[in-house]
Amino acid sequence: MGELFLKWVFQGTRDTGQVIGVVHGRTVKQIREGVRKWHELGVRYIAFGSFGTSGRDGSVNLLSQNSLKLLKALQDEALSLGMKFHIFGIGNPTYLLRLKNEGIEPTSFDSTGWWKAGGFGKVFLPLSQQFHITRKPLALSKFLSAKSADSHSCPFCLDSVLTKSRWLRVLHNLVAFAEAVQIVTDGVQSPHLLLKVMRR
Repeated sequence: MGELFLKWVFQGTRDTGQVIGVVHGRTVKQIREGVRKWHELGVRYIAFGSFGTSGRDGSVNLLSQNSLKLLKALQDEALSLGMKFHIFGIGNPTYLLRLKNEGIEPTSFDSTGWWKAGGFGKVFLPLSQQFHITRKPLALSKFLSAKSADSHSCPFCLDSVLTKSRWLRVLHNLVAFAEAVQIVTDGVQSPHLLLKVMRR
Protein backbone atom coordinates (compact mmCIF):
# COMPACT_ATOMS: atom_id res chain seq x y z
CA MET A 1 0.00 0.00 0.00
CA GLY A 2 2.90 2.34 0.71
CA GLU A 3 4.25 1.75 -2.78
CA LEU A 4 0.85 2.47 -4.34
CA PHE A 5 0.56 5.63 -2.25
CA LEU A 6 3.96 6.89 -3.43
CA LYS A 7 3.10 6.22 -7.06
CA TRP A 8 -0.20 8.08 -6.70
CA VAL A 9 1.21 11.10 -4.82
CA PHE A 10 4.53 11.51 -6.61
CA GLN A 11 3.41 10.43 -10.10
CA GLY A 12 6.55 8.42 -10.81
CA THR A 13 9.11 10.93 -9.50
CA ARG A 14 11.60 9.76 -6.87
CA ASP A 15 11.38 12.91 -4.72
CA THR A 16 10.21 11.21 -1.51
CA GLY A 17 12.31 13.35 0.85
CA GLN A 18 9.34 14.41 3.02
CA VAL A 19 7.84 10.92 3.38
CA ILE A 20 8.14 8.75 6.49
CA GLY A 21 7.48 5.09 5.74
CA VAL A 22 5.80 3.11 8.52
CA VAL A 23 7.24 -0.34 9.21
CA HIS A 24 4.97 -2.99 10.75
CA GLY A 25 5.93 -6.54 11.52
CA ARG A 26 5.71 -9.35 14.03
CA THR A 27 9.11 -10.86 13.34
CA VAL A 28 12.64 -9.52 12.88
CA LYS A 29 12.55 -10.80 9.28
CA GLN A 30 9.37 -8.84 8.51
CA ILE A 31 10.81 -5.68 10.08
CA ARG A 32 14.07 -5.93 8.10
CA GLU A 33 12.16 -6.58 4.85
CA GLY A 34 9.94 -3.55 5.53
CA VAL A 35 12.93 -1.27 6.07
CA ARG A 36 14.62 -2.52 2.88
CA LYS A 37 11.44 -2.09 0.84
CA TRP A 38 11.06 1.56 1.91
CA HIS A 39 14.73 2.10 1.06
CA GLU A 40 14.18 0.62 -2.44
CA LEU A 41 11.29 3.06 -2.88
CA GLY A 42 13.57 6.01 -2.14
CA VAL A 43 12.26 6.71 1.37
CA ARG A 44 15.01 7.63 3.83
CA TYR A 45 12.97 8.19 7.01
CA ILE A 46 11.02 5.31 8.51
CA ALA A 47 8.86 4.86 11.61
CA PHE A 48 8.25 1.94 13.94
CA GLY A 49 4.58 1.03 14.27
CA SER A 50 4.60 -2.42 15.86
CA PHE A 51 4.23 -1.97 19.60
CA GLY A 52 1.99 -4.35 21.48
CA THR A 53 -0.82 -2.45 23.21
CA SER A 54 -2.94 -2.57 26.35
CA GLY A 55 -5.72 -0.56 27.92
CA ARG A 56 -9.44 -0.59 27.44
CA ASP A 57 -9.26 0.59 23.84
CA GLY A 58 -5.76 -0.76 23.08
CA SER A 59 -4.31 2.76 22.97
CA VAL A 60 -1.38 2.27 25.39
CA ASN A 61 1.85 1.11 23.74
CA LEU A 62 3.85 -1.49 25.67
CA LEU A 63 7.63 -1.57 25.63
CA SER A 64 7.95 -5.36 25.85
CA GLN A 65 11.04 -7.49 25.23
CA ASN A 66 9.60 -8.37 21.82
CA SER A 67 9.09 -4.68 20.96
CA LEU A 68 12.69 -3.98 21.97
CA LYS A 69 13.92 -6.84 19.76
CA LEU A 70 11.93 -5.52 16.77
CA LEU A 71 13.05 -1.94 17.38
CA LYS A 72 16.69 -3.03 17.55
CA ALA A 73 16.32 -4.86 14.23
CA LEU A 74 14.70 -1.81 12.66
CA GLN A 75 17.45 0.48 13.96
CA ASP A 76 20.26 -1.82 12.80
CA GLU A 77 18.78 -2.20 9.31
CA ALA A 78 17.98 1.52 8.99
CA LEU A 79 21.45 2.64 10.09
CA SER A 80 23.13 0.15 7.74
CA LEU A 81 21.21 1.82 4.88
CA GLY A 82 21.82 5.40 6.05
CA MET A 83 18.18 5.94 7.07
CA LYS A 84 16.68 7.88 9.97
CA PHE A 85 13.95 6.39 12.16
CA HIS A 86 11.03 7.59 14.24
CA ILE A 87 9.17 5.82 17.05
CA PHE A 88 5.42 6.30 17.38
CA GLY A 89 3.78 6.63 20.77
CA ILE A 90 6.33 6.77 23.58
CA GLY A 91 3.84 6.48 26.44
CA ASN A 92 6.11 7.21 29.39
CA PRO A 93 9.38 9.14 29.78
CA THR A 94 11.08 6.13 31.38
CA TYR A 95 10.69 4.36 28.00
CA LEU A 96 13.30 6.74 26.56
CA LEU A 97 15.76 5.68 29.24
CA ARG A 98 15.03 2.00 28.69
CA LEU A 99 15.55 2.42 24.96
CA LYS A 100 18.87 4.16 25.54
CA ASN A 101 19.91 1.40 27.94
CA GLU A 102 19.14 -1.14 25.17
CA GLY A 103 21.25 0.83 22.66
CA ILE A 104 18.21 2.14 20.76
CA GLU A 105 18.41 5.85 19.91
CA PRO A 106 15.73 7.07 17.50
CA THR A 107 16.15 10.14 15.34
CA SER A 108 12.77 11.32 16.64
CA PHE A 109 9.70 10.18 18.56
CA ASP A 110 6.22 11.38 19.37
CA SER A 111 3.97 11.05 22.39
CA THR A 112 0.57 12.00 23.69
CA GLY A 113 1.22 10.05 26.91
CA TRP A 114 1.97 13.23 28.88
CA TRP A 115 -1.40 14.66 27.83
CA LYS A 116 -3.48 11.51 28.30
CA ALA A 117 -1.94 10.56 31.65
CA GLY A 118 -2.50 14.07 33.06
CA GLY A 119 -6.14 13.88 32.03
CA PHE A 120 -6.55 10.57 33.85
CA GLY A 121 -4.98 11.86 37.08
CA LYS A 122 -1.51 10.39 36.55
CA VAL A 123 1.86 12.10 36.81
CA PHE A 124 5.30 11.08 35.56
CA LEU A 125 8.86 11.54 36.67
CA PRO A 126 11.70 10.93 34.22
CA LEU A 127 13.23 8.13 36.31
CA SER A 128 10.25 6.64 38.18
CA GLN A 129 6.97 4.84 37.66
CA GLN A 130 3.83 6.85 37.01
CA PHE A 131 1.68 7.85 39.97
CA HIS A 132 -2.13 7.93 39.94
CA ILE A 133 -2.44 10.81 42.38
CA THR A 134 -6.15 11.55 42.03
CA ARG A 135 -7.51 8.10 42.90
CA LYS A 136 -4.97 6.57 45.25
CA PRO A 137 -4.46 8.52 48.49
CA LEU A 138 -0.95 7.15 49.15
CA ALA A 139 0.17 7.85 45.59
CA LEU A 140 0.66 11.57 46.20
CA SER A 141 3.03 11.00 49.11
CA LYS A 142 4.91 8.35 47.08
CA PHE A 143 5.14 10.80 44.19
CA LEU A 144 6.50 13.54 46.47
CA SER A 145 9.15 11.15 47.86
CA ALA A 146 10.18 10.02 44.37
CA LYS A 147 10.24 13.63 43.19
CA SER A 148 12.64 14.49 45.97
CA ALA A 149 14.83 11.44 45.27
CA ASP A 150 14.96 12.33 41.55
CA SER A 151 15.72 15.99 42.37
CA HIS A 152 12.82 17.01 40.14
CA SER A 153 11.46 20.52 40.45
CA CYS A 154 9.15 22.33 38.06
CA PRO A 155 6.69 25.20 38.54
CA PHE A 156 3.72 22.88 37.87
CA CYS A 157 4.15 20.48 40.79
CA LEU A 158 5.08 22.80 43.63
CA ASP A 159 1.96 22.21 45.72
CA SER A 160 -0.85 19.73 46.28
CA VAL A 161 -3.10 21.49 43.74
CA LEU A 162 -1.62 18.98 41.30
CA THR A 163 -4.27 16.49 42.47
CA LYS A 164 -7.05 18.87 41.42
CA SER A 165 -5.69 20.53 38.28
CA ARG A 166 -5.59 18.57 35.04
CA TRP A 167 -3.59 21.35 33.35
CA LEU A 168 -0.89 21.33 36.02
CA ARG A 169 -0.55 17.54 35.68
CA VAL A 170 -0.36 17.78 31.89
CA LEU A 171 2.30 20.50 31.98
CA HIS A 172 4.26 18.72 34.71
CA ASN A 173 4.23 15.52 32.60
CA LEU A 174 5.53 17.46 29.60
CA VAL A 175 8.42 18.73 31.73
CA ALA A 176 9.14 15.14 32.85
CA PHE A 177 9.40 14.12 29.17
CA ALA A 178 11.72 17.04 28.44
CA GLU A 179 13.92 16.03 31.38
CA ALA A 180 14.06 12.44 30.12
CA VAL A 181 15.11 13.67 26.67
CA GLN A 182 17.83 15.79 28.29
CA ILE A 183 19.08 12.83 30.35
CA VAL A 184 19.20 10.63 27.23
CA THR A 185 20.84 13.35 25.13
CA ASP A 186 23.38 14.55 27.70
CA GLY A 187 23.97 11.23 29.41
CA VAL A 188 23.27 10.36 33.02
CA GLN A 189 25.74 12.17 35.26
CA SER A 190 25.04 10.93 38.78
CA PRO A 191 25.60 7.29 39.88
CA HIS A 192 22.21 7.41 41.67
CA LEU A 193 20.40 8.21 38.39
CA LEU A 194 22.41 5.65 36.44
CA LEU A 195 21.48 2.92 38.93
CA LYS A 196 17.79 3.82 38.64
CA VAL A 197 17.92 3.74 34.83
CA MET A 198 19.69 0.37 34.77
CA ARG A 199 17.12 -1.19 37.12
CA ARG A 200 14.20 -0.31 34.82
